[in-house]
Amino acid sequence: YSSLFLMEEYMKTFFYLLSFIFIVYGQVNGDVNVLNKDRSSLLIQSMQSSHSLFRHRKLTVRTSLPAIQIKRLMMVHQFGADIHQFRYKTYFPTSEQFEQVHNFNYSLFTSFKLRNAWSINQSLSAFYIASSANTFHFKDIKINGNIFAESPINKQFIFSFGVGYQTLFGKTSIVPTLHLKGHLQKKLSFALGLPNSYIKYDLNWQHTIAIIAAINDFETVSKPNKLVYGSVDIGLKYMFWLNTHWALTTQLSYPVFQTHKISTDHNKVLQDLTLPTCTTLGLGIQFNPFRFFGRS
Repeated sequence: YSSLFLMEEYMKTFFYLLSFIFIVYGQVNGDVNVLNKDRSSLLIQSMQSSHSLFRHRKLTVRTSLPAIQIKRLMMVHQFGADIHQFRYKTYFPTSEQFEQVHNFNYSLFTSFKLRNAWSINQSLSAFYIASSANTFHFKDIKINGNIFAESPINKQFIFSFGVGYQTLFGKTSIVPTLHLKGHLQKKLSFALGLPNSYIKYDLNWQHTIAIIAAINDFETVSKPNKLVYGSVDIGLKYMFWLNTHWALTTQLSYPVFQTHKISTDHNKVLQDLTLPTCTTLGLGIQFNPFRFFGRS
């Protein structure tokens, strides 16, 4: 019995250390409000929504470097890219300019552990979002960030609050942040807040389902006009685990709110492209080094 107990403790310690190596906080348009055990250090996903008048494809790649741990301070670097492809059945003057949009982003997350179980965290993101017709300039790189305090309420729940400087639906402003994360049992976990929320349930070691809600938006640089796209999506996600840490994913989501327009640099709307909403289907693969789920 003692040998099995020691082996179990060693395995817990190993995966705890592994989580520090791969831990990642989030990025622009990424998973920000997530429990560590539900977080992926590598994600590749393709999403597509089609309508009789419109088609939108999105390819997402996101990965993180090993964390740097210096006593009570931890730092994590993450890199990501989103490639959006738009096709419009109805021609309009600037349609070709915004047929392909790139979002390249970098995030730095730091966490400083206090002695009373609280931690002070900050996330700083730099991103460049432009159409393929734009020429890159350093001045077009935008900065977002937030700072928040986090503390466990008990062994099941984690509460955090703070303030952020964020760009949402084409407008950058200072906004409050409030998150509640936790698990109700071994198989059920959740995260509530902005910009994303979810409730996840492990049917067994190989099958996981999740109800998800998220804000997805971007704003291109102005050359001279810009494309503003945003949606609030709810959906269902299924994960088929090939082994403990690698999973194939299928996602079906639907926008309850959507905006899609071309504006000037002073936010004057030149053309409203908002079309009837339609379902989005996504396929992907992810790697989660924190997951430890026995097959018994």
